[in-house]
Amino acid sequence: MKKTDEYEYEARSQSKDNKWCRIAYVLGRWCCSCKDFAHTCRACKHIAAVKKVFDASPPPRPRLNRFVAKTRNFAATDDRTAG
Repeated sequence: MKKTDEYEYEARSQSKDNKWCRIAYVLGRWCCSCKDFAHTCRACKHIAAVKKVFDASPPPRPRLNRFVAKTRNFAATDDRTAG
């Protein structure tokens, strides 16, 4: 498990060694790229692990970031580069 950005993380899949799940806090909620989260839209084991291992708490305000753009296939602006 590793932290890739302020509120973005990656966790290795338990079933496939070369696969990583992306976890991020986006628009006021935790999201994950795993199939379980995509199917249920509820916190998965990867989100629980990130919150426990990194003692991750939500940012002061929701943000739209690269994670959303990549997983939802729509244009997004990272608030760190918005002018």
